[in-house]
Amino acid sequence: MVARYFVPDYNKSGAFFLSFLRCNYCIEKTSQILYNNVAGYFTTFYIWIVGKEGRNAMNRHVLSILVDNQPGVLSRVTGLFSRRGYNIASLSVGVTENEEVSRITVVVFCDDADCEQITKQVEKLIDVIRVVELSQERGVFRELALIKVSCLGEMRSEIISIADIFRANIIDVSSESVTIELTGEKSKIEAFQELMKPYGIREVVRTGLTGLCRGGRPIKKVKAED
Repeated sequence: MVARYFVPDYNKSGAFFLSFLRCNYCIEKTSQILYNNVAGYFTTFYIWIVGKEGRNAMNRHVLSILVDNQPGVLSRVTGLFSRRGYNIASLSVGVTENEEVSRITVVVFCDDADCEQITKQVEKLIDVIRVVELSQERGVFRELALIKVSCLGEMRSEIISIADIFRANIIDVSSESVTIELTGEKSKIEAFQELMKPYGIREVVRTGLTGLCRGGRPIKKVKAED
């Protein structure tokens, strides 16, 4: 009995030819190899497609939330994100020019539809005044980091020189380490950390991202519509 199979010949630039297999053992082995290869190709392709769609869909969103300066507001806001299954990548809180109003800046990774939905839900919370998404075009963003780096002997001058390039401040010096204060966007802080890794980073503290709208248009105190 003769079985016919189409087997790819990779030595002839992808051309295909007919192989005639005359024993059950060869038929079984050939079928197994073809099955494993095809399954592997489809699995790899599926993972690549899903991963690509996931990367494109999960965008960074920065929400600036004005709230009444009352106890329990922060827990209600963060609890809403937690119940919806969104991990907060960064969080910063501080009093505004009005001592009765605080600003919460939240960084979350989700798609646009989910961000719009969660924005509407946050606006409905008690003591929330207004929620505005700060895009890269309409916002100014900064983050502060304190980085303690090991330094011995000649390394101290090298670290200080790099800090000067990044316009960082040396705020503490000891016989074995220096503590550096750096302000800027996330990319700047991460680039500085990479340069400090060969010297030995002992501790890192970051405040989280904060931001304001560009120009003279502030986020006014306007009650959200129900």
